[in-house]
Amino acid sequence: MSEIVEVDDYNCLDYYNAITAPDQQRVRLDFRDDFHIEPSEDCGNDQLEIRDGPFGYSRLVGRFCGTIRPPLIESTGGYLWLRFYSDDSIEYIGFRAVYEYYSPREGTNNAGIKLYCIIFSFISKQNAAIYKISEEN
Repeated sequence: MSEIVEVDDYNCLDYYNAITAPDQQRVRLDFRDDFHIEPSEDCGNDQLEIRDGPFGYSRLVGRFCGTIRPPLIESTGGYLWLRFYSDDSIEYIGFRAVYEYYSPREGTNNAGIKLYCIIFSFISKQNAAIYKISEEN
């Protein structure tokens, strides 16, 4: 299964989504390859915001920008909420993250669980896309 969301204009992009794990499982989010979002003080321009829960008011895990890749993030329940916000100025290449569902008792993913990949890639203001791709494990 894959989904591509085309973005007509990079300016003022505000994309958010809650990752929901199956019953009795949690979400693990791991950043891969490059992470490059416009750096600014307090990530006030472009940012990736991650919250531990299903809502935009759930406990804040962090706001990330610049070139320092976020650490491995694990939810305390069955949800992680992500928001990628971009203002109307400078754009960078974005990031790639993989998330998976796992059982907190085992600490590892179960056989047959799907791995999901999220890629935010911004080549130019006229050619931007958000890719959400899932693959069988």
